[in-house]
Amino acid sequence: MKKLIFTSVLLLLTGALFASMTNKITYQGKLKEYGIPANGNRHINIRIWDNPSVGTGNLMYNYDNLSVPVSSGIFSVTLTPSFDWSSGSYYLETTVEGKTLSPREEITTQMYALHSLEAENIKSDSNVNFIVGTSTFASITTDGNLKNFIPTGAILPYGGHVATVPVGWFLCDGAVKSKTTYPDLFAVIGYSFGGSGDNFYLPDLKGMFLRGLDTSGTYDVNGSTRTIGSYQEDTLQTHHHTIDGRSGASAGIQTVALAASNGTASEPSTDITAGANIGAETRPKNVAVNYIIKY
Repeated sequence: MKKLIFTSVLLLLTGALFASMTNKITYQGKLKEYGIPANGNRHINIRIWDNPSVGTGNLMYNYDNLSVPVSSGIFSVTLTPSFDWSSGSYYLETTVEGKTLSPREEITTQMYALHSLEAENIKSDSNVNFIVGTSTFASITTDGNLKNFIPTGAILPYGGHVATVPVGWFLCDGAVKSKTTYPDLFAVIGYSFGGSGDNFYLPDLKGMFLRGLDTSGTYDVNGSTRTIGSYQEDTLQTHHHTIDGRSGASAGIQTVALAASNGTASEPSTDITAGANIGAETRPKNVAVNYIIKY
């Protein structure tokens, strides 16, 4: 006889959460044979009893299918008991290929499924909280803000226009906000981008490139003195050019050091141009987007 290892999960649609009650129970299991996930069709029998002890109690419902598909060890069946299984204590007994598994599993009205028959139509006049144990790890607020699905203070490039910034996000435009109104965001960014008292500023990223903070100074020469939100002016690194300084047939090649300070060359005074893309700033190729921050 094959050695069976079996685990199961009940996905129940309950009247406690939804107004329209259903007697359908989705029963999902994981089946292994000799430690290897089973594949193919299996004879599965599922019974519902009113007693937890194997071999005793009244049989309330019987599901018997000679050919249940099993893929990578996973199978799923739908049970349709005709009695109200939420009104008392009832227990599932599963038999696979003639082998009855024990102990029997109690059917509970706890909700295991995050998506169900009417999940698309959930309505609430208060926050919807997702709780593990006693801790709320995420929420959907009444204005549609998804709290903690994306960490507060996260900054993302956004391809939409200012008027379409989604709920739960601010445009990174340097606007003033109240720490009393937005305590979660203030707890993350504080006065990093300016402010005092009850007012703090959002980052102003219009026309800006972002640079990772490097407190070691390995990649940012000023990194050891910088903090989150600190602004850094553009610079042109000190460098040298070789210039053809001939004014006559006998003149030679001269090497001139250009010491750049704030973008202005001190020597020589002759203008130097190179290439066709000359403008008022030094920049890489880029595409304009809006930056938004999660609150």
